[in-house]
Amino acid sequence: TNYYVTYVEPPVPENSAENPYYVEWIWNDAQTEATASVTVAAGTTYYCASYITGLELFINGASYGVLTGSRWEPAKFTVVNDTDAEATYELKIVVPVGSMDNPDTLVMGENNAIIAEGGQGYFFTWTAEKDGTLTITMPEGNWSYTINNLTTYAYGDTQWSDSDPVVNPAKVEVKAGDVLQIMVNTYDPANEWVAPAGKLLIIAAFEEPIEK
Repeated sequence: TNYYVTYVEPPVPENSAENPYYVEWIWNDAQTEATASVTVAAGTTYYCASYITGLELFINGASYGVLTGSRWEPAKFTVVNDTDAEATYELKIVVPVGSMDNPDTLVMGENNAIIAEGGQGYFFTWTAEKDGTLTITMPEGNWSYTINNLTTYAYGDTQWSDSDPVVNPAKVEVKAGDVLQIMVNTYDPANEWVAPAGKLLIIAAFEEPIEK
């Protein structure tokens, strides 16, 4: 008589790091933040969020940190209820300001761009109210920038702090109503494709044409 033994994987328990609960998010119209409400028992509850990466999570208004996931691996997080009873927690995920999907607004004067290590850059948008010249001045140090006119589809070349010659400041002629996208990033001359963490101080100025 032949006997065959078949190994059956034991079921992965719910509410575990391997089998977390999914969250149903409600997005705002601009798709820059989403909210959810969860009611959990005492202890630790495991959750995951599909197709979310690089977004900051807030639990009851306190930052949990930036969620990291991918198309194939959902971002995971926990909600810790340190009471003895069931409790409700308010969740919010936010597209960080300065990202391509939620750009910062450029103002005349000083603008801070805070870039995480390996970041894709810090994005600003600016709308010209009048005809004139926008001037962008980059700080000392290693950086790159790109200026695109989204209205006229004039996409600029990326400029580098060690280019020859160095294009700094940048001057861009605009017409009233033009929408510009300004992307700045830190730069490591030894490896231009990996941005180090850093903070760039960008100076913006606008001049109207001189009447003749």
